[in-house]
Amino acid sequence: PNTGEKATSATSLGLAVLGMGLALFAAKRKKDEEEA
Repeated sequence: PNTGEKATSATSLGLAVLGMGLALFAAKRKKDEEEA
């Protein structure tokens, strides 16, 4: 059965985007601290 397949892929995509956003934010913050 295909039940919930779209929801699962959407959740995975959301988590991937969230993870990338957090990684970029952490990297930017670290860079700013090094320059200060």
